[in-house]
Amino acid sequence: MILNIVSGAISIVVLQLIILPYLGKAMDESSYGLLITILALLNVIPATLGNSLNNIRLLYQNRYEEENLEGDFSIMFIFEAIITWITVIGFSIYYFNQAESASDVILHLFMLGILSVVWIAREYLIVAFLLKLDYKKIFINNCLLACGYFLGVILFQFIKYWEIIYIAGYLASLTYIFKKTEIWHEELTKTRLFPIVLKENVIYIVASLLHRITSYADKMLLYPMIGGAEISVYHVATLSSKVITLIITPISGVMLSYLSRVRNSDANRSFRTVYILGIGVCITGYFVCLIASRPLLWILYPQYVERAMEYVPITTATVVIAVLISLINPYVLRFLTMKWQVVINFATVIVYVLVGLMLLKTNGLAGFCFGCMIANMAKLLIMTLIYLFAKKRTE
Repeated sequence: MILNIVSGAISIVVLQLIILPYLGKAMDESSYGLLITILALLNVIPATLGNSLNNIRLLYQNRYEEENLEGDFSIMFIFEAIITWITVIGFSIYYFNQAESASDVILHLFMLGILSVVWIAREYLIVAFLLKLDYKKIFINNCLLACGYFLGVILFQFIKYWEIIYIAGYLASLTYIFKKTEIWHEELTKTRLFPIVLKENVIYIVASLLHRITSYADKMLLYPMIGGAEISVYHVATLSSKVITLIITPISGVMLSYLSRVRNSDANRSFRTVYILGIGVCITGYFVCLIASRPLLWILYPQYVERAMEYVPITTATVVIAVLISLINPYVLRFLTMKWQVVINFATVIVYVLVGLMLLKTNGLAGFCFGCMIANMAKLLIMTLIYLFAKKRTE
């Protein structure tokens, strides 16, 4: 778990603390807000589809091995990659049309098409290391990802398209995966498990999209309403807490890998332990974020710090609650049926949209931030109650 946290931290720190602040200084507020919005789109579409297929494979791999089957996943991956490309291009066209000073749109769209495909490929194919619990290779892979980002920054100096930074990073990561695994050699064949796995994958994608909407769609939703400059301020206000979240979130991937081997009878004791420890971590993390935010933002985004600090206490509370949610979600995923993922996330989206937009109209961006916090609190409560009651009924 510690190794996976470090692995995730390497590429995240490079992005959040070096590359994105650099781009924030190199671009005007409106263009940077557009960049942040499109990154949110990429975190919703290719990241969700690729990670969903990744997790479904983790959950079903033992069954495929027991029945000596191989196939299905490559077919689903190709189909999802096509959907990703179409969706990302479509939404990007809309956001570029909303931009005040978007230029060279065709080249941006071309590069975003490439980025969307390599993004989903990396999200899925890294499952090859997770299946073997080979976190050393994940660590090396993330180091190469970070090196690829730096190479992309060099290329950015010449071509001035920010997408090249991410493309270079993901290509470096995929090169290592291709070299060290055979997962990309799997044949395009269906097995008798295909209908079952496809159904579970679709349900999980829906649930994950609903989850990611509450995590990333704030920028996608706000951009047409408040513009790129305010999106830049909002992004900076969530920076310190987002860094902690992105570092801690890899824990849930490790937990899911190991929970696949945990007996049903041992789940409740483990759940209580993780819940209590998670609350302690989140309370500590909240105050650490509050203390660290101003000096961190002065270093990284001095041009935004005063406006951003107004929202930091609320955005930090929202994100640390999301950390606790990410710690207990593997239990819901592992020990309850997939329908509960949809129920939990659908209820959260309803609260998120209704309360967030209502408070945005009455209290501006601060109101929207408060609405996001309420939505996460509702999700934590719903998830906890569903796990406790639904799990009890299955025993």
